[in-house]
Amino acid sequence: MEKRLLVVVALLPFAGLAVETATAATDMCVATNGAVRHQSGTATCSASGAGSGEVEKGTVAVAKGANSSADVFAGSRNKAIAIGDNSSAFAGFGGGQTAMVRGDGSSARVTFSVDSTAKVHGDSSVAGVDRASRSRATVHGDNSIAAAARGVDNRATVRADNSTATIVFSDDSTATATADGCVVVVAFVAGVDESCP
Repeated sequence: MEKRLLVVVALLPFAGLAVETATAATDMCVATNGAVRHQSGTATCSASGAGSGEVEKGTVAVAKGANSSADVFAGSRNKAIAIGDNSSAFAGFGGGQTAMVRGDGSSARVTFSVDSTAKVHGDSSVAGVDRASRSRATVHGDNSIAAAARGVDNRATVRADNSTATIVFSDDSTATATADGCVVVVAFVAGVDESCP
């Protein structure tokens, strides 16, 4: 009897881990090529086309986390992935767009763009690309913003907390913030590399 009791006591921590893992996976949604393939809990997702409801192959939307959302709309080869509670990702009205979030309360959006990416790795941060081609907005940090709009081959990057990197109406430019509290803006010029500090 004592041996059996020891085995049961030894397994209890693993049983708790299994329950926790099962609970964590309940908020999830996956949509591909115009249809929701799986939805559970409070996570939502969609992959739909404009007007007719058609969408080209290669579209993927994945949301994982409480109240997370991932949506792809009107385009081909678009991907939206949101992993984290209260996070969101959207890619729409373009082709080859990727919006990715890994963090709580963060958001990534790519709209009206071609072959462009918005990525967040952190909490309460935002990355966005709008009306751009071959551009990137990337955040690695909390409470930060990276944005690239109206241009070609631009890179807005934040690797810090409470910082901002923005590029607007520019081509072939970079804006990089690598210290907490930095603000970098490139606007109405081309071929510029700005950084902070």
